[in-house]
Amino acid sequence: MPSKKSDLQLYADECFPLTTVIYLRSLGFSIKHASEYNFLNRSDDSHLKRAKKLKRTLITLDRDFLGYTKEKSKDTDGIIVITTGSNDPKHVNLICSKQINKITKKYAKSSLVLVTNDKITKR
Repeated sequence: MPSKKSDLQLYADECFPLTTVIYLRSLGFSIKHASEYNFLNRSDDSHLKRAKKLKRTLITLDRDFLGYTKEKSKDTDGIIVITTGSNDPKHVNLICSKQINKITKKYAKSSLVLVTNDKITKR
């Protein structure tokens, strides 16, 4: 459980496991999934625009976002890319529960944040 209420408002793209969305909600995070908006089979740019419109930080497993430049994340609430080595929801849940509560809205703003089991890196 987060040690304090997280100020992050998250938007999970279609690559992010719905079971992890449900798990993060149980921990007190505010997170919406692309499927809740029937926003599936869309481009990465479309998901980033949707997150921006919703004023939420995009969270994804999609490593394609790692190629995004600072310009792409400018004026957004940020992009969080979870790199797990495995898309197994249990593994994703473990990394998220360990790391996501360490990220603030201010830290993520207009940035690409890479999250692994061991560290959080802002690009």
